[in-house]
Amino acid sequence: MAMGKSALERRVIPKLTVLVRRDEDQYQAYCPELDLVVAQDTPEEALEDLVELAQEYAEDYLAQFEVYSVSPNRAQHKESVEALAACRSGDEVKALFAVRSDEALLPK
Repeated sequence: MAMGKSALERRVIPKLTVLVRRDEDQYQAYCPELDLVVAQDTPEEALEDLVELAQEYAEDYLAQFEVYSVSPNRAQHKESVEALAACRSGDEVKALFAVRSDEALLPK
């Protein structure tokens, strides 16, 4: 018997870009669609921190939906936040990320 698909698998969700770059002695992971950035000692640690930050942001966004949904710089995050909220694990959050290294696109 086939297992049912998760909510994440049933929805067609655009990938969230994650740009990773080395900045002096740390690695930054930046998600431009959600305007989130973290820094850690390794690219893997930076990605893990970004997963946690994205999950926390989604929780906060939904908890304060009336504020975020009308904010000029946050209203467009709704679809991504709903996708993040549907994730049951950090691995599912990572599946939403399209990770690449692109120095030219990262904020300095």
